[in-house]
Amino acid sequence: MQSSLPRWDFVVVAKSGAAGASRAALRASLDGHFARLRKRADPKDDG
Repeated sequence: MQSSLPRWDFVVVAKSGAAGASRAALRASLDGHFARLRKRADPKDDG
């Protein structure tokens, strides 16, 4: 996954409910967010 993202810095902030979520649920949520970022990234703007 990391190689498909642009060379940008990302800050991830969790909501309070994330503390009680399972690892699988957190991973699925992050995967979804990063999938949207990959689609929005302009390949010409790599950094």
